[in-house]
Amino acid sequence: MRMQWQKYVISFDASSQVNIARGIAEVAIDLNERFGRHRITDGISWFKIFFGVLVVVLAVLIFSYRKRLVPAWRYRSGRRAGSISKSEATALFKALERKLIRLGYPRFSTETPLEYVDRLFELPPDVKVEVLQIVSRYNDVRFGGDTFSFGELVTLRSKLSQIL
Repeated sequence: MRMQWQKYVISFDASSQVNIARGIAEVAIDLNERFGRHRITDGISWFKIFFGVLVVVLAVLIFSYRKRLVPAWRYRSGRRAGSISKSEATALFKALERKLIRLGYPRFSTETPLEYVDRLFELPPDVKVEVLQIVSRYNDVRFGGDTFSFGELVTLRSKLSQIL
């Protein structure tokens, strides 16, 4: 496996691409010679081919734009609620981190969010408590599988805006 990875990914160059294209062309010519007299389109009208392609294109478009086609409340209930809460929790923590960076408290790349809060000993105690509440809810939602309750995200955002 390692040799194939080395050959086809790491040391892949233009000559390798040409060799692969030649091999594919040879296989296509061989298949055309073997099965050329049995065309795919024999006995199928162009209307059926067009209709089939249209159905496939519509299915791909509907799948791609399903979040815009289905009301948002459908994605906030059931199993999708966790993924939405995770993205909201991540956005909340990123906003907190940006605010603390502006205040002169950058986060090291090796720190977990709770280690980061423990290092913020210069913050006033009431601010540190609010930061700790935001970070602990972030951990619960992002990594613990919990979701935000109704109105909790609004409360956490207001706490974030009140921090210094």
